[in-house]
Amino acid sequence: MIAISARFLTGRFHATPWGHHTNEGAVEWPPSPWRLLRALVATFYRARPEGVTEDQLHRVLAALAPAPLMYLPPAATAHTRHYDVAHQSLKFFDTFVALNPTDAVAWIWPETVCAPEDRAALTALLTALGTFGRAESWCEMTLLAPEAIPAPNSRPLADDQPPGGYDPIRVLLPDVADDALLDTLRIETSTMRQHRHLDPPGSRWVTYTRPAEALVAHRITPPRSRPPTSPSTIARYALDATVLPLLQDTLPFAERIRRALIRLRSQ
Repeated sequence: MIAISARFLTGRFHATPWGHHTNEGAVEWPPSPWRLLRALVATFYRARPEGVTEDQLHRVLAALAPAPLMYLPPAATAHTRHYDVAHQSLKFFDTFVALNPTDAVAWIWPETVCAPEDRAALTALLTALGTFGRAESWCEMTLLAPEAIPAPNSRPLADDQPPGGYDPIRVLLPDVADDALLDTLRIETSTMRQHRHLDPPGSRWVTYTRPAEALVAHRITPPRSRPPTSPSTIARYALDATVLPLLQDTLPFAERIRRALIRLRSQ
């Protein structure tokens, strides 16, 4: 069994699904295995982890090519807006998945077996992989021990309809022979666009199940602050408004404030 976890250090995962524009507000959730394998390839050529050979990379990619099970922690979608004043205030959306920085996504291959040297190579690649998705998605990836693997809540759809409480979602996976997998994953996105590919060469779409509330924001009630231990004897206030009260209303206004503070203090 192989299981990989990804923890996003800033609590944000920035990634636009294939076939969508960033301004559409679409997010890739779950993060696709296709993106994961391309990230491992990019890390190999960028970081050149010590002791990892291209043959080992071939074997690691082949081991991770089948459709995995996945675990998705609680998350929500959010976005920021940016305006380009130089181009008639053109508006850009930066949509991302927001989640707890201590939570982690997991990809799980229950039937996959790796030789010890290939597991070591995969560990080195994951350690060197500092971002996942866009460059602002800082992440920490690790190879999980069997006892640390969470129960999956996202898997390939076996029937036409997902079970209750789940929604169908298309996920991009590799679909090419093992000996051509590395060359396929190395194709630049700009090259794909230049050739106007509707989908990345050597890929396939697989329908997964995803919890219906996988991207639902949950309201968090902040803890109530405790009253100060020492009794308060003075309250200071300042008035700041476009239209201020009349001077002759100062005393009646101050008296109302004093009575309100006394009521609060008695509670």
